[in-house]
Amino acid sequence: MCGIAGILGKNYEKIEIMRDRLQHRGPDNSHHVTFHDERLSLAHTRLRIIDLHERSNQPFKSSCGNYILTFNGEIYNFKELKVELECSGQTFATDSDTEVLLYWLAKHGMDGINRLDGMFAFALYDVKNSKLLCARDHLGEKPFFYFAEKTAGELNFVFASEIKAMLGLVPKGSVNVEALSNYLRFLYVPSPQTLYDNIRELPPGHAMEISLRENSARVARYYDLAGLDFEKHRGLSYKDTVDAFYAAMTRTMETRMIADVPVALLLSGGLDSNALLGFIKKLGLGNKIHPYTAAYKGHKMVGGGDESHLALAAMEYQQIKGRVIEFESEFDLEGSIDLISNSFDQPYGNSTALVAWRLFNNVSKHCRVALVGDGGDEILSGYPRHKALTYKRYFNALPGPLTRLTLGAVNAFPEAGKFAIIKRRARGFLENSSMPLADSFLNWTAYLNSQQVAKFLPNADPETRFFLNMRDLFTDHKDDPLRAASLVDLSSWIPHNLLHGADTTSMSNSLEVRVPFLAKELVELTLSLNSRHKVSLKGNKPILADAAADLIPKEILRQPKRGFNPPIQAMMSQNIEKVKGTLRNKSAPIFSHVDYKAVNVELDAFLSQKKDNSTHLWGMLVLNRWFEKNNL
Repeated sequence: MCGIAGILGKNYEKIEIMRDRLQHRGPDNSHHVTFHDERLSLAHTRLRIIDLHERSNQPFKSSCGNYILTFNGEIYNFKELKVELECSGQTFATDSDTEVLLYWLAKHGMDGINRLDGMFAFALYDVKNSKLLCARDHLGEKPFFYFAEKTAGELNFVFASEIKAMLGLVPKGSVNVEALSNYLRFLYVPSPQTLYDNIRELPPGHAMEISLRENSARVARYYDLAGLDFEKHRGLSYKDTVDAFYAAMTRTMETRMIADVPVALLLSGGLDSNALLGFIKKLGLGNKIHPYTAAYKGHKMVGGGDESHLALAAMEYQQIKGRVIEFESEFDLEGSIDLISNSFDQPYGNSTALVAWRLFNNVSKHCRVALVGDGGDEILSGYPRHKALTYKRYFNALPGPLTRLTLGAVNAFPEAGKFAIIKRRARGFLENSSMPLADSFLNWTAYLNSQQVAKFLPNADPETRFFLNMRDLFTDHKDDPLRAASLVDLSSWIPHNLLHGADTTSMSNSLEVRVPFLAKELVELTLSLNSRHKVSLKGNKPILADAAADLIPKEILRQPKRGFNPPIQAMMSQNIEKVKGTLRNKSAPIFSHVDYKAVNVELDAFLSQKKDNSTHLWGMLVLNRWFEKNNL
């Protein structure tokens, strides 16, 4: 895991500025190369994970001198690819995946990217042909931001792992209103747009080729989830389905444990992370994993959310020693906003980043790699909204007056306290019950609907291209709603929220995070399974539960689904005067772009306990700080 950057054209000699701004991503080594005739510079900051020797530092040059690679991530199947290359006569000077990637791309070019199993963002310069090949992994685990502009016929191209490395070296843009609309709805900014109208993000599964001779840039998609063969495993029996998942999970965990540094595992009391630990132990790698769990003892805001006792019991069951990270201090509102603002280059409204940052900060003191259980719910239909999809058609058969009466009864209760989440979900389900399935699902994953977005941004179209693309994607696969939901999640929430947050919070602390459940093989397998096997009244994620049944404690299988969230409602309530001090202030930077009345309607709903929209209000505070910090 590292930081990468490059400049073609204007400012190419200022590459050290970009490199130094990415030092937190790679504190072990930093270097850059410059081609003055081509006005091109490439930079790299390294976090040593595989082949710790300096021979694997980057930018990495081929033995012939024709190819130079700057690469961020891991290629988990590099040993397999290395054997293929050796059979064709290629020799190697290192044990790194970096060198394998360079020669693989030199031989296969863009056509070879789809064979890669890993998380990656890279730029490969072909000196002889004056071409730059850039790409981002299949699902978007690693980021790639860029600026491209032609001036007087000359292409200026700047790229980096983080936007902060580019600021001041590209023209100052304005606010991208369409991206802002997406943020207001979802609390994240989906690619290819960013909130800066002149900076873009390469989407997952895409590559771009820059021709220095022709001064041209071409973006192409090399991987399309919607184009996969969904019939491949559809006919499997339930037993064969579990067996296929078990085999794929075993192969995945074997490769995700490859590292020449200590590997940690974030362990909760839930099924997903415990399944990872179970497969690791089954592979005989228990002595190479270091579990960490969070304890909220004495934390007034959290109440009963502490699962450390379950995680510690699981460690004892597996006979593996781990560490407990105690959250002793409360979440401070101003300090929390500062933390997000300093870590993220765009507003990021998912408050779980506050917990993740603290955990990664502690883990990074002892390990360089951490495994997390993210992604299991999305590929195996583990969220309440997935069950809601299966119930919706039955509920739609009820008379309209009965639905409205039920909604009225739900709204009669305050949306506060420990039952707030139950009421919020019930309200969301009922309010969207009469809509087409695609619209219902998107609203369940959003914080505002189209009518509300229109009030927040009166002069913009509330239904952005991203929103319409996700609705079309769901609609195209509506005959299998659970698969449609997974496809939408894998194209929206996962890359732009979950993975973006994991990369930013971990790399802020010089820690590599790996997400086994989002391995390409597992994703493709689960999308092609019969969806009837994914949801059961007996328990959550039955395929995973049965695959791991003999590997984990039985009590873990009986645990209900829990979130991994900070006490955002309590934090907002306890700091309500500070919240009002910002959102009631018509001169606050946010209100140069967002409608004051619309925001305050939401604030009033929170104050009256009609809605627990504390997360969205938190997102507005984060957005306000971003406007303030960027003077936009």
